[in-house]
Parts: sequence; structure tokens; C-alpha cells
Amino acid sequence: MPDFFCYTFLFPTFTAGPIERFDHFIENRETFWQVQSTVEGLTRVIHGLIKKLVIAEMLLRPLLRDVTPASFVLRLDVLPTWKVWAYLAVMFLIYYMDFSAYSDIAIGISRLYGIRIMENFNFPIVAPNISNFWKRWHMTLSGWCQTYVYMPVIGLTRNPYLATVASFLVMGLWHSGTLTRVGWGLYQAAGVAAYMTWTRIKRAKRWRFMERAPWRYASIPITMMFVVPSTAFLIIEYQFPVYDAFRILARLVFLHLPA
Repeated sequence: MPDFFCYTFLFPTFTAGPIERFDHFIENRETFWQVQSTVEGLTRVIHGLIKKLVIAEMLLRPLLRDVTPASFVLRLDVLPTWKVWAYLAVMFLIYYMDFSAYSDIAIGISRLYGIRIMENFNFPIVAPNISNFWKRWHMTLSGWCQTYVYMPVIGLTRNPYLATVASFLVMGLWHSGTLTRVGWGLYQAAGVAAYMTWTRIKRAKRWRFMERAPWRYASIPITMMFVVPSTAFLIIEYQFPVYDAFRILARLVFLHLPA
């Protein structure tokens, strides 16, 4: 019982995760104080503070030139396409730095208490495909959904596409029960489903050359070109209807929004 209470009230993970599992918590505790754990913990906290205060706030946020999500959406019709892309890219990097920083700080503080909690990020911006991206981004939530949503659904239906949609809907609604998050989940599921289909075609055609350089490296910016637009769903949340997210996505393709 004391172990369970310690796990339940592990305060560093309360704000933004990572999502720690009880079995991992039990297996990764230290029974006595170690200097190495303190050094690792403080180093990780410093990394998180640098990401948040220096990279996100001092370097990236000034690039927005005081353009808020609200003003961005209201001026969407007059902005050139490249500025729409640029705004979403910077916002994506800010979200990434913020979330990654919070995870680093949580992991670092836990190390100070002799607890090694689960990692949450593994350089997702260098992912070569969208499937690999979700093995690198918010790894604790995607792993939880794989265990408790994807595998049960695929066990019942034998349909990986349905299991993928169910997983991303749960991941979206995990953050907030809004239509915006439903749209975000469907967007991500569509990307993963398309990649699954592409993988099957590539395997059937035996296109192994695409797994070598330079194709392998070219796939990294292509993956980011799919991931970055999903930020449209995040910046409008609680301020605009989900329809405006699709307006932003349309502006990434069209010079002017269709009448």
C-alpha cells in the first residue's frame, strides 16, 4: 500500500506527464541516496529550463512578432502561404520545446528522489516517417494507447486501420473532450493509416532502395511537412471552432481560400 500511494502522489508528473506505469515505478526505485542520481537529476532539470526559458521563450517566441493564434486566424485570408507555414512551424517547435521541457524537469526532479521515471521524447523532429514519429513523441501516452487501445481493438476486429483510428481518438480526447481534439486525432490517424498502406505497397514492390540514403534522409522533412500542419488544431482550441483548423490546412495548399 505505501508503494501505491508513493506512485499515485508522484508530484513531478502531475502537470504534463510522463505517464508513469506502476510496474516501471516499482522496478526503477533506488533504496539509498546516490550522488550520481542527484547529478543526473539536476542536469536534466537544467536541460528542461534551457528548453523552456531560452529556446522556447527567448529564441522562438520572438519570431512570432506578437502574432497570437487569434490574430493569426483572423488575418488568415490575407497572409501569404509561406507565412502560414512559418507560423505553424514555429508554434510546433514551441509546443515541442515546452512539452519536452516539462518532461525533462519531471524526470529530473524524480531522479533527485531516487526514482527513474519513463522517458517521453526521443528527438521526434528527426523521425523518418509518421509511424516512427509516434514512437518518439509523447512516448508514454502512445505506449499506453498501444497496450490498452490498439491491441484490444485489433484483437477484436483484426483491422489495424480501425485500431489506429481508435488509438488516436483516445489520444486526442485524453487531452480535452473537444471536437478540435477529435479532428486532430483523425488527422494523425489518417497519416499513420496512409503510411501503413504505403509500407505494404513498398514491401510488395520490393522497393528496398527507398530505405537507403538519400531517400531515408529526405523522408525526415516530408514527415515534418505532415506533422507541422496538425498544429492548426492546437492553436485554435477553445478559441475557434474546428472548422477554422481546416481553413488553416487549406491555406497551406491554396494561395487563397476557395469561395
